[in-house]
Amino acid sequence: LLPTERQAQKMKDERKGVTPERNAQYAAKLSRMISCKTGWTHEGTYSSDFQKFYGELERLFPNLTARAKKLTFGSGCFVYVIEGKQAKKNIMLMSHHDVVEGSEDWQTDPFQPVEKDGYLYGRGTIDTKTPLFAELQAVEELLARMPELSLCLDLFHLNRNCADMPAFIRKYAGRICMVHFKDAIGDTPVPAGQGDVNWAGVMDACRDAAVPYGFAEQEKWDR
Repeated sequence: LLPTERQAQKMKDERKGVTPERNAQYAAKLSRMISCKTGWTHEGTYSSDFQKFYGELERLFPNLTARAKKLTFGSGCFVYVIEGKQAKKNIMLMSHHDVVEGSEDWQTDPFQPVEKDGYLYGRGTIDTKTPLFAELQAVEELLARMPELSLCLDLFHLNRNCADMPAFIRKYAGRICMVHFKDAIGDTPVPAGQGDVNWAGVMDACRDAAVPYGFAEQEKWDR
């Protein structure tokens, strides 16, 4: 289906945020994917091209290759898995990467991409290496822009939700940049050392986790 005039204009407006240099990089990556003749046949005629394609994916998307676990099922079916913090909340991106052989009457070699008037021509540009490239590139850029975040722990709230605060601190060693020390009995703030916080355990864990900074808040005083 062809896009409506409004949809076409929306797509043009969205592309305005992409610099010519970035657009050229995208086109070069996609061209390398298209140049792999991943034509599907019962005889496996293009098995070497499929292997070339898998190698190109590793080179074109290094962040994904380094961070994801690759699971292979049979011939040509694989899944990249990036484990998150919550196993029950998942996002799945799916695509195929095989194409028809391109035996139609092409004006150019269908597996030698040609850029003309801002468009890229070649077998698979629509079905479906462009959608596959978009998915992989989006993940690649997200991985580059979203490193592990640093944490600032508030012991008052952590105490209400975590049975073992020292274990929590050690679990995220290297990510905790500051600890907010505050004591309480239940929901009631009390002077440090008079509440539920396991101070000896917390301080030992902070040393073990090399937490660089901490500050104490005394909401109520006993003097």
